[in-house]
Amino acid sequence: MSVERATVRAVTASNGRGRRPGSDNSRTSAQATLGAPPVARVFPTLKRTSVSLEAAEAIKALIVAGELTSGDALPPERHLAAMLGISRPSVREALRVLTAMNVVEPRHGGGTYVTSLDPRLLARPINFLLQVEPRTFLHLFEVRQVLEVSAARLAAPKMTDEMATELQNLADEAAAALSHPVRYSELDFELHTKIIEATGNPIYLSLYESISDLLLESRRRTARIAAVRRQAHEDHLRIVAALAARDPDAAGSAMHDHLDRMRAVLHGMLDHPPDLTNSFSARQGAT
Repeated sequence: MSVERATVRAVTASNGRGRRPGSDNSRTSAQATLGAPPVARVFPTLKRTSVSLEAAEAIKALIVAGELTSGDALPPERHLAAMLGISRPSVREALRVLTAMNVVEPRHGGGTYVTSLDPRLLARPINFLLQVEPRTFLHLFEVRQVLEVSAARLAAPKMTDEMATELQNLADEAAAALSHPVRYSELDFELHTKIIEATGNPIYLSLYESISDLLLESRRRTARIAAVRRQAHEDHLRIVAALAARDPDAAGSAMHDHLDRMRAVLHGMLDHPPDLTNSFSARQGAT
């Protein structure tokens, strides 16, 4: 983003209105103390080309830098306009963009606040994209190949007897639910999530959670067909067995083959949508 840096000061009032009630953030609670100096932030003055988008990017940059965090109130509209060197209508448009991205949220009579920034919340616009263009789900499977195959390899040597038993129990529950698409889908998702958790890597888990809504939607589509659920279950048994054996190569290979098969199923369904009128409703299912 092309910007002219300016030493414009953004001041958050010290009366506590800039935070959610009950926040325990030490940075702002100290500022809320009577007589404490105001917080100073540097906002860039923007060139007058695509200023609304540039303003949105400038606010996002402050969040990424930690200058604004979850629950923080943005300065009032007129202050933001002065700080960024743009008009109030441009500020309003920038805030609408950030609201659509679930980065900020307006509160009736209370200004605009940074959201929780939960990964699932931030992923919702991508979920909408998938609903508009179903073939984007094929790109989702490419992401899953990168994420979940590596996760299976990483989880295998870390697998404890307790983890292996938990995965086997989930597989057994899923076997009993093969004739119930919705329940099977839930267990399928839980099994894959447990494998991600078994890596012990919080970044893996955060990435997976950020696309969890998309994963559930793709499962809803592929698990509409009983044969697909049976194939997925057989794949899961091979994955669980490889993990229980603490064999990273076998676990990664089994996961790769499973995702590859499910992607082929989805690809076929997009080219030739199945007639599900006499089986189960469009609301049932998942992989």
